[in-house]
Amino acid sequence: MKRIYLLILGLLLGIAVSGFFCSSVSQSGDKADLFYAHIKNSEFDKVIDLIDEQALKTHSKEKWIALLQSRSEHWGNLVSYKNTGFHTETANGVTITKLDFMVDNANGKVYERIDFVKRGSDYKILAYEFNPDKDKIGKNN
Repeated sequence: MKRIYLLILGLLLGIAVSGFFCSSVSQSGDKADLFYAHIKNSEFDKVIDLIDEQALKTHSKEKWIALLQSRSEHWGNLVSYKNTGFHTETANGVTITKLDFMVDNANGKVYERIDFVKRGSDYKILAYEFNPDKDKIGKNN
């Protein structure tokens, strides 16, 4: 009888955990949609509102804007993007969701990763990287 209770408890716990991770991926995905809308419209200053304070301490607002402008100048106008994967982890009470994208631009395809950190009930961009070589994404972390 204890085995059945443990199995049921394990199953319920698994459902609760997967629901939590699905929620974090969904909320991060909504922020990614907003990020790409701003990129597409060259609204780089609006992207700053999506970036976590810790990321802004590491790299200034001006550096973030310069990176995004440089990306757009090199790759051209954003045509479309597609989520190709995700990874969620929680450590020391902090949840980080990493979303991978394949992005088509006027000047070619690039692979991107956006890391989101949960702060209260909101998700903010903690890190962003892009590379035409899919295998190099996530290697700097």
